[in-house]
Amino acid sequence: MKSLALLPLASLILASSAMAQDDVLTLNVPIENLGTLHMASGAITPPIQLGQGMAALATPGVIYNNNTLPYAVAPCNTVFINGIGLGQARIDDGRIPTRTSPAPNTGTLDEYYVSSFQIGYCTTEDDTSIGGPGARVTILFWENYDGCIDLTTAGAPTAGFNLTLPGTLTTGTNRCVTININLVGGFEFTMKGDADGAYNGTAAADKFGWAMQVNTLTTGKTVSIIRAGQLTGSGATFAGDGTYYLNPGITQGTGLDNDNTYYLAATATTGTCFGGATTQTACPQQPGPIYGAYYMQISTTDTTDCNGNGRADVRDIALGSSVDLNANGVPDECDPPPAPINYCTGGTTTNGCVAAISATANPSVSFANACNIAVANVEGQKSGLIFYSITGQAAAPWNTSSFLCVKSPTQRTGTQTTGGTVGACDGSMALDWNAYQTALPMRSR
Repeated sequence: MKSLALLPLASLILASSAMAQDDVLTLNVPIENLGTLHMASGAITPPIQLGQGMAALATPGVIYNNNTLPYAVAPCNTVFINGIGLGQARIDDGRIPTRTSPAPNTGTLDEYYVSSFQIGYCTTEDDTSIGGPGARVTILFWENYDGCIDLTTAGAPTAGFNLTLPGTLTTGTNRCVTININLVGGFEFTMKGDADGAYNGTAAADKFGWAMQVNTLTTGKTVSIIRAGQLTGSGATFAGDGTYYLNPGITQGTGLDNDNTYYLAATATTGTCFGGATTQTACPQQPGPIYGAYYMQISTTDTTDCNGNGRADVRDIALGSSVDLNANGVPDECDPPPAPINYCTGGTTTNGCVAAISATANPSVSFANACNIAVANVEGQKSGLIFYSITGQAAAPWNTSSFLCVKSPTQRTGTQTTGGTVGACDGSMALDWNAYQTALPMRSR
């Protein structure tokens, strides 16, 4: 691939490796954060502007984060990019952990419902607002990618998106940007962690892949992909940082298990594997390698798994494997049991007492929670008992002032003395339901 004539250029260097050589362009230009493109509406919303004293916000639910730009800071402000020719694709790899991944990179899920991703690119394509077509790229994802293989060998992608993105606002000038792609509204997709949902311990068996492909390009215009990620020791972050599972408060990170290689797919079946250069001259104040990786951040809206099946709760509900009848976003099997309610009218005793029954919680077959039953406002110094049904509730007239509140057959508990004062309504009864059930013979329960 011939080197691209991009202006203004700070320098042009070659990233050498034992495998091959690839053109690496360095630009002394700012990288703009364009905000979020919403796939469902096509609208772009600007990024949140942080006021004075406000800290940068980490994106919640980040499952993969390769967005460290080690030389795009003062005094160098150097952006490393790779051009993508017409019909070509740039492919990178990384790893998203599962519950079986070793610490400290241990996930809480085995598969993820991807709701957004963020990319970085540069282009001289004119923006649509000044009459241009914008930058037209295709983003592809493979949940299982072996690294440095061509498009055909990689097989059908797990997901793919044809995007028309903002271009340059000044004809002939290269514009470098990052943009978040919001998939909420029917564009979300599921991607298994560790390639197949379980950690295997070998790169070929655990990695995912992604690509930026250019299938439409105006003659004389360019589209390039921004390099990112840097190994520890070059003043950058640790692998996996800035994710929900490792240092989530950090906004930048180096992609987990993103090795120092990437692939240029010249056609569907041909291409070259490249490695990052071990040295660079564009920024002598910050010596070190130019890492062989591309800018990508992947996020999900939910990493909670209340039922422990390795799938996010939001995905369980969407698939129908869990129901959410109260629409609170939590599978119903994970909701706490509803509080006990009174459903039957209490009768009036000889002294005008109206008993009131209550319980601390609903009974549990597994005795998962304490269930203490209390009856208050009963006549003092009387004998009484609590009885219950094994077939359900009722509200049938018993006499002129009382109701039978349970269906037959019924089960009677032991007789109790109500205490209190004769003629007053200060008596009470109590029953530890779990202890009572535990003491019953199995056939009587």
